[in-house]
Amino acid sequence: MSNYIVGLDFGTHQSKVCIEDSSNRLQLTYEFFEFPGAPKGAQSTLFPSVVQINRDNTVSYGFVKPSNAMVVSKDGSNPPKKEEVREPEYQEIPAEPRYENLPPQPEPRHKGYFAILEKLLPESAEMKKWKQECATIERTNENKRMAWLNRKRDVINHNEQAKEEWQRQVKAAERRYDKAYAEWREDIQRSIQMRFRYFKQATFFDRSIWTNDFISPETASIWYLAYIRFLLDKKLGKGYIVRMGVPCSYEDIDKFRQRAYNLWMSAGKLVEHYHDLAAFEKADYKELLQYGKYEHFTIDPTQPFDVRTEAQASLFAVISNRRLDTRINFLFDIGGGTTDIAVFHITSDNDLKILEAISVPKGLNYIFEAYQKDHPNKTIEQIQTQFATTVETQKNGGQFADYIETYLEDIDRAAETLSKAIMNTLLTDPWLKRGAILQALANDPSVFSGGGSTSACMRNVTIQLQGVSGIKGDLVPVFTDRRVVNKKLLGIRNVVNAAIDPVTYQILAASYGLSLSDNWYEVPSENITNTFKADPNIPPIPKTNIQERNDEAIK
Repeated sequence: MSNYIVGLDFGTHQSKVCIEDSSNRLQLTYEFFEFPGAPKGAQSTLFPSVVQINRDNTVSYGFVKPSNAMVVSKDGSNPPKKEEVREPEYQEIPAEPRYENLPPQPEPRHKGYFAILEKLLPESAEMKKWKQECATIERTNENKRMAWLNRKRDVINHNEQAKEEWQRQVKAAERRYDKAYAEWREDIQRSIQMRFRYFKQATFFDRSIWTNDFISPETASIWYLAYIRFLLDKKLGKGYIVRMGVPCSYEDIDKFRQRAYNLWMSAGKLVEHYHDLAAFEKADYKELLQYGKYEHFTIDPTQPFDVRTEAQASLFAVISNRRLDTRINFLFDIGGGTTDIAVFHITSDNDLKILEAISVPKGLNYIFEAYQKDHPNKTIEQIQTQFATTVETQKNGGQFADYIETYLEDIDRAAETLSKAIMNTLLTDPWLKRGAILQALANDPSVFSGGGSTSACMRNVTIQLQGVSGIKGDLVPVFTDRRVVNKKLLGIRNVVNAAIDPVTYQILAASYGLSLSDNWYEVPSENITNTFKADPNIPPIPKTNIQERNDEAIK
């Protein structure tokens, strides 16, 4: 039998791994796997659920460098082309017309010494005729010249106007191109970088969030899990058992077990093909597409792989060292894609009784996506950063308050449904009265774990049940003792990691619960009435006849 059980909390935003080492049966040790590649050369127990295809066609995982990402168009479109605005054909400036020459002047009547007489004698008829002909020709020539000048002016004006209009159209086309190019570039930067997130959520229960057709979410999950397998093989060899958390209620676990098994075995085929982590990291993504296909496998019970619901994982992490009171407890594990809710009862003799464990398909992403619909200019990554900063500084959630409230309303309804089921079951026993039950449940704990519960505003779950009066609106708050999972509450003995931030235990809890030996998962679900009545901390409270009649009416 293997000495190592690996609890793999495959998360929407980040994954966590806890390793139980039973080499020494008398002293189990637990180690939270520290992933390489964190900023400044550090290692981290929180491994981002990110897969990125790089410009050199290799693939990176977890702590990626965004500047190395391959950038392609979602639909294969090229950048917009500049609109061609042809320069107009200008009118030709007309040539100056040919003018008619003047006729030769008539010969003088007198020559030599007597030529002076020409100025004293009356003008001859021939000279008069010549002058008239010259005047007519000059007028004609002047008319031609004026007509040519007017035409030349009109053509020049027309050409200048045509050129100005062309220049205006060119500038308008340039503005349109600049705008189209900017929009194209923004789209490329926003959504077409080959960096993939939320593949776990899309693979298991919400395919609608996956908008990239380049690879499937199953493919991204297989590559990511193969990388984790390489790291585990390097640390532990081949002899370890893996237990993965899946986001479902217990009734659906067989369906989700099959999908998780398909992913893990498909990742195993990639590991077998490349053998070496360095070769895997250098592989061309086109090769990975060929060898890392999602396949269906028949589940082999001898394989060292199994699943638990994420609600179970969080539950057993919390109760494994019996640090909670002997009460009925609600557990809320708020993750990126789901909120897992478990209801359990720790009896006076420190036995655990599981009442219900469900998974609600809403988590932090539900808040981020709702916020993005109203702020489409922001990316999910920007919203995540803004959210983390806001909830740290503003207790009510600041600009996220309305979105958090909507999320909590859904969680309240799910929790109240479970609470009503508990109440209705208890009321079937004639010895238990509503007033006594309400008084017992009023201060029972609501325990919070998961990355989404690190902010106080995310823990404002309100569970109310109908009061003893039976009057509509008479609601009594129950499970009001809010607690947060931390290092002390978990009480993990013999942790190898010495420098984990105590707050981080809130996020690591599920991976720890998954790594626990099998006997923790054999706790039976018991009849809630018997467990409730058997606990001396919750005695029935005597009532008046009026109260009893009200209770009977409500039943």
